[in-house]
Amino acid sequence: MERARQSQSNFLRFGDVIIIGEQLREDLNKENPNIIQTRRYHLRNYSKCFVGKELVQWLIDTHRVQDRETAVLLMRILQDHYVLHHVCDDHQFKDEKLFYRFRVDDDSFPQNTEAALYLRAYSLYKRLLVTWPEITQEHVVTDTGQVYTDAFYGSTLVDWLIHQNEASTREEAFLFCRDMVESGILRHITDDYHFRDGHTLYKFRDDFGQRGVLTDLLKNKRSASRESFSSIGSSRSNTSLTQYFYCPERNHKTSEASSSSNDSVSSDADATEQPKSVLLTGVTVEELEAPNTPYVKRCIRVCSDSVGYGFVIRGESPTYVQTVDPASPAAAAGIKVRQFLYSINGINVLRKNHREVAKIILGADGFLDIEVMMHFRESLL
Repeated sequence: MERARQSQSNFLRFGDVIIIGEQLREDLNKENPNIIQTRRYHLRNYSKCFVGKELVQWLIDTHRVQDRETAVLLMRILQDHYVLHHVCDDHQFKDEKLFYRFRVDDDSFPQNTEAALYLRAYSLYKRLLVTWPEITQEHVVTDTGQVYTDAFYGSTLVDWLIHQNEASTREEAFLFCRDMVESGILRHITDDYHFRDGHTLYKFRDDFGQRGVLTDLLKNKRSASRESFSSIGSSRSNTSLTQYFYCPERNHKTSEASSSSNDSVSSDADATEQPKSVLLTGVTVEELEAPNTPYVKRCIRVCSDSVGYGFVIRGESPTYVQTVDPASPAAAAGIKVRQFLYSINGINVLRKNHREVAKIILGADGFLDIEVMMHFRESLL
């Protein structure tokens, strides 16, 4: 049993990695707000982004890491956990003059995941300490005479969530609290009960919300293997996922784009060096076309500006949106990540591959009438 506990302590939960990444973003904005800023490349502004090389130097200057190799390794772990990404999703993190962005800053976090739950819980926990400081001071005595620190009734937490407009009904607040219990963020004081909206005592996990150390990411040995790090970029795997950033002043295939400017969106990259997909599970054409499908259609018109539409697609049968530039015409029109492309300018593209879809988009006369499909839950956001 002791060995099992020790093994668990040497491995970070997925949500803990998310919180470490969010704390890094907060520190960066507080200590050096000039690193994350709007940057310009080929007539387009990229908001809330940073240069990989500058971030690596800041990590060394602030003594968070000792060398550049470790900094790159840690940032790639965060990238694998959806904390940050290249603005066009062309590259893994590199110590180069490439643009990257925290996913919190462009709202591209995968929905309905442990990542989103931990991020929301962390934000609420910080607010709770300010608006309800008694939670860190109060001692509650149970019927057995046992005293518990930092404990509170389930109904009290539900009341607070509604008061903070984080839930419109008690049922909605209850479901959120239940999710926190299932993810290990919240726990019953003796671990005897699931969440109850009543006089049952709960507390946050003892280490939840505490300051994390960036190098703790190296506890995840699978991600942090030096051997794995040295092989990144040298080993190539075949993939059918190709991405396009629709900008006429660049090569349309972003993995082939290059620049000699000081601040670059993209440099030479192998097309097979692909960051992780934003899709949580694979979706087939048959699932999208099923009579009882949970995916709904929406019609969107996107008009190009002087440099293009501003979104990245991946996949085939179906193709989906991987990234949207927050300052682009696509974002303004309502294109979002994880939307599947159903038709473009009246042409059904559901069963087409990315190259065929790209030709249709690139051949359009300055505007796209796009039918997208998205899960009904995401359509409500």
